[in-house]
Amino acid sequence: MALPSQNTPGLTENELRVYQALLDLGTARVSTISKRANLNRTTSYDILNRLMLHGLVAPASGVGSRKQYTAEHPVQLTHHLNRQQRTIELLREKIPELALLYKTIKKPSIKFFEGTEGLKQIFLESLTSKTEILAILDVEAWDVPDLTAWGKNYNHMRAQQKLHERILALETPKTVQWLTHYPTTLKYTKYKFIPQGTFPFFNAEVNIYENKVLIALPQKPNRMGILIQSEELATIFRTMFELVWRSLPEIKKQNKK
Repeated sequence: MALPSQNTPGLTENELRVYQALLDLGTARVSTISKRANLNRTTSYDILNRLMLHGLVAPASGVGSRKQYTAEHPVQLTHHLNRQQRTIELLREKIPELALLYKTIKKPSIKFFEGTEGLKQIFLESLTSKTEILAILDVEAWDVPDLTAWGKNYNHMRAQQKLHERILALETPKTVQWLTHYPTTLKYTKYKFIPQGTFPFFNAEVNIYENKVLIALPQKPNRMGILIQSEELATIFRTMFELVWRSLPEIKKQNKK
């Protein structure tokens, strides 16, 4: 009995070959079926077991190595397809519920950006933020010849886009001087100082915006950026930032240009 050579819905190509071989043979052992289907014996044996689960093949007479199989009438294909269709419909109904579960258990997305160009790229991405940027930084970590001018340009681009930023900076004479005479504009920037000795210098910067946490290491030889996308992690960092921000005094005259 001839069946289409392409996949029949609900059956793989190899399953179809074994089923067609058995329809042609009537009743046969695995070795005979595998030869007719042009498949190895182990593969044919596994497929026959699957076809029995589908209701398309049944065991015939014989025991042990001489066990034989027979094909059920092709009308069973209709029953098999109906069962698959019911399964598909059930899965379609479950998709919204499964999607909610996926959002709940979704792991954070982490990207690494290496070297000077990678560090610049990760900060340029932050300029697309739809929320304010919260920054915790060691200003002096950026005081290196190949990043100072670029950092000023980044701040200028951020101001042009009217992207607000709040900064928690370790208090040092150089940091105070830099932020008091901010290189672009203070219109979109607020800052507070973390008193010296509260934390050690960490030669890094952390930005929190949207559902992202950006960690930058500007100092060589380990210059890199890490961008973590996680609603939960961003919320934790944002909460920690707010706790420190509210505990520190306001800086006067932050609105001058």
